[in-house]
Amino acid sequence: MSILIRALVLALVLSVLTSAPADASDPWPRELSDPPYTLVVHHPVIDRWADYAVLEGWLPVEVRGDGGASWVGSVRARATTTIDLDRRLVSLDGQEVLEVRFSDPDTPAAVTGLARQAVQAGGRQVALDEVLAVLAEDFQPPAPAGADPGFNRAPPRIVVSETPVQLLLIDQEPVRAPIDGTELQVVVNTDWDLFFHVPAADWYVINQGVWQTQSLLASGNWRSVDELPGDFQSLAVGEDWERVRAALPPRVPDVAPPPFVVSLEPTELVVVDGAPRLQSVPDAGGLEVVANTGRDLFRLDGRWYLLASGRWFSAADLDGEWVTVDTLPPAFAAIPADHGRAHVRRSVPGTVEAAVAYIEATLPQASIVPAGAVPGREVVYVGEPQFEPIPNTRLERAVNTPFAVIRHNNFHYLAFEAAWYASASPLGPWRVTTTVPEEVFGIPPSDPLYFVTYLRPLGNQPGNDEARFSYTEGYNGRYTIGLRAVEGTGWRYDPWVGYPMGRPVYWGYPWTYGGPWGAWGPPGYWTGYQPLQRLEIEGPQRGVGSANAQAAPSEQDPRLARRSYDYSTLEQQRTVDSAGLQRAAQDLYAAPDGTVYRREGDDWARHEDGEWDTMGDLQRQYGVASPATGAPVERQRQAYRQNQKDIERMDRYYERRANSYNMYSEVWVGR
Repeated sequence: MSILIRALVLALVLSVLTSAPADASDPWPRELSDPPYTLVVHHPVIDRWADYAVLEGWLPVEVRGDGGASWVGSVRARATTTIDLDRRLVSLDGQEVLEVRFSDPDTPAAVTGLARQAVQAGGRQVALDEVLAVLAEDFQPPAPAGADPGFNRAPPRIVVSETPVQLLLIDQEPVRAPIDGTELQVVVNTDWDLFFHVPAADWYVINQGVWQTQSLLASGNWRSVDELPGDFQSLAVGEDWERVRAALPPRVPDVAPPPFVVSLEPTELVVVDGAPRLQSVPDAGGLEVVANTGRDLFRLDGRWYLLASGRWFSAADLDGEWVTVDTLPPAFAAIPADHGRAHVRRSVPGTVEAAVAYIEATLPQASIVPAGAVPGREVVYVGEPQFEPIPNTRLERAVNTPFAVIRHNNFHYLAFEAAWYASASPLGPWRVTTTVPEEVFGIPPSDPLYFVTYLRPLGNQPGNDEARFSYTEGYNGRYTIGLRAVEGTGWRYDPWVGYPMGRPVYWGYPWTYGGPWGAWGPPGYWTGYQPLQRLEIEGPQRGVGSANAQAAPSEQDPRLARRSYDYSTLEQQRTVDSAGLQRAAQDLYAAPDGTVYRREGDDWARHEDGEWDTMGDLQRQYGVASPATGAPVERQRQAYRQNQKDIERMDRYYERRANSYNMYSEVWVGR
C-alpha cells in the first residue's frame, strides 16, 4: 500500500536543523550558522510517502555568504516515519540526503556541503496536524473505491424537530437494577438518571436538574414534580448518587426543560430553531444550508441531505423516509473551503479534505510493549467464561466479559490496549504474543469484535525484547468506505446483560449513531475494579467509560476525545491568516523536480542559472509566435502550458499554506 502526495503537500518536516534539534513547534524558515556562511532552510515540500513509512521530499534552501553572495537550491531527503495519532506526532528517523540541487552551475563545494546539513541524522518529532493540513490533490487511494458490503448501510432513525427536544436513548429494552433498601430500580443501559418506582409503576428522570415523571416510558407527557417517593431521600444519604443529591429538593421550574424523544434504537436527533431557515451556499450550484440548526442539514433540488457519522442521508420531507446516499451531487464538492460548513467537505468524496480524512483513518500507528508483558487489567467474567461462535469463522467470542477475548482451537487471544496477548485458559495467565491466527482478521463487521482486525502483530524488534504491533483508526472505531472516513460500522451490537446473584450486570458496545455505551455492575462485584455504583470499567473498544457518565468522554479517556466531531456552532468562521500569507510569501517552494520558486507580489519567480525569473516574463517569452531562439513553435507551446500549470499549482500552494491551520483545525469531542 502506498500513498503519493505530490508537490502541494504542506508539511511533514524531514528534520531540520538549527544547532539544537528542532521540534514540531519551531517556526519556518530555520537557520544554521557555519561561518562564513548561513544556511536558511524553508518549509519542506513532500512528494512521496510510501506505505506511510518512508517519506521523501525537497527542502528549499538559501546559503548566504558574508560578502553578500547567496545561492538558492533544494535538498532532497528521505526519512522513515512512525505515527502516534493519539499524541498527534510523527517521529522521523534515519534521515538521508538523496540529492542536492543548485541552479547556479558555479556553486562552491562548501555551499553544497553546508546544504546537506539541512537534514540531520537524528530522529525528530513533528506535528501530525502539519501533515494532515496537506491538500493532497494527487491523492491515490490504495484500494478500489466503492461501498464495503460488510458495513450496515441502513440509515438510523432520524428525528427532526422544530422545537427544543432531547434524546433519551436506551440500549434496547430497559435493564433495571434494584437499589438496596428501597423500592426503586435504576435503568443501567442509558446515559440518563432514569428510575422506576415499583409500587406505583412510575418512571422518574432527572432532566436538567428537574425531576420529571411519567407512567409510560414514551415520548411526551413527562411532568415536572416537586414531590418524590421517600426512597429518593435514602439515595441522597449515600455517597453513590451525587446527581440525585444535587437535584434535591425537587422543584417545578418556571420554564420546563425541553421534553424527550425516547428511543430504544440508534437515533439521530436534528433540532431546528423553528422552521428551517435556508441560506444559499455561494458557488455551489443551488445548494442551501439550514442555518438555524447545529446539525449539517442541507437542501438541494427539492431534497434534504443530512450528514451523520461521516455518512449522508436524504429525504424528500423532513418527517419522511430517509435513505442512504450512494453518490453525492457535485454541488457538495463546490462548498467553498472558507464556508461556515466547510467541515462537511471531509465527508465529500473527491475533495482534498476527504482525502486528508481518508489518510488519517488509514495511518498505521505503532504499539510497542516489552516481551513477556501482561495486560494492565485482570480479565474478568460474570460467572464462568461463556463463548459464542463468530459468524463465518471458526472462532468463538467470550460474551460475559467486557474484554475482547477470542478462542481458537482451545487457545485464547486477547486484544487489549493495542497489543495481543495469549493464554491456554480464558482466565489467564496472559502473555504478550506476536502470533495470532490469520482467521482473526476475517471477523465480519457485524460482529462487535470486528475492530480487532485492525490490530496486527509485527513481530519482535530485532536486537531487543520488545513486541511490536501496528494498528489503524479502525481499532478505535473509525473506518473507511470507498473514499470516505466514517464513524462506526453502521451495525448496532446487542449489549450483554447477566444476572449474577439476581442483580444485573450490563455493558454495551459503541453505537454508530447517537447511542450510549459503557458498563454497569453492582458495588464490589468486579474483582480488581473500584467498587462504584456506576462502575468504571475498561471498555472492549474505546477505553474507560460508564453507562451513566455525564462527563465528556475526553474527561474519561483522552483517546476518546477525537473519535467524533461536534460542530455545534451554526457558523464556523474561517478567516484568512494574513500573517500566514506573509510567511508564505517569504518562504521558498520546491517543485517535484527540485526547482525553487518564490512569491513576488501576485506573481511567482523561478530560480534558474543563479537568477530569479518571474513566471509572467517566462509566459510572455513562451507566448512569442516566432521565438528568437529558433526553437520549434510547438516546443514553446508545451513550455507555455507547463508554465501555466506550475503557476496554478503554486497559487494553490500559496493560499493553502496561509489557510492550513484555519482550514483543518477542528474541535474534537466525544459523544
